[in-house]
Amino acid sequence: MSNQVVPTKGNLLATKKSLELARTGFELLDRKRNILIREMMALIDRANAIQDKIDKTYEEAYAALQMANITLGICDELSKTVPVDNGLNVAYRSWPKWRTASTALRIRLRKRRSAQTP
Repeated sequence: MSNQVVPTKGNLLATKKSLELARTGFELLDRKRNILIREMMALIDRANAIQDKIDKTYEEAYAALQMANITLGICDELSKTVPVDNGLNVAYRSWPKWRTASTALRIRLRKRRSAQTP
């Protein structure tokens, strides 16, 4: 959309002035854009810090809720669904390094099962 301009000295000076104004406006807008980008990045960093704080608070609250559920009895209802097994007998004594407490428990359970089978 170019307008036909008569090639006079007055029009040349007016066009140069208009070009200089456009360049100055472009530079101002470019600086403004850079400043706004910096401010936006600062706001994003601030929002990330707040989000991290919220996440940490939620984790602590969830852990506290779990502990409250365990201590106040929500797990009590669940524990009643598991049958009681009184057949387990655990004794404490020192074992050689190659034997752990779990292997000793397995050995005792095998002996008990073999004694119970006719």
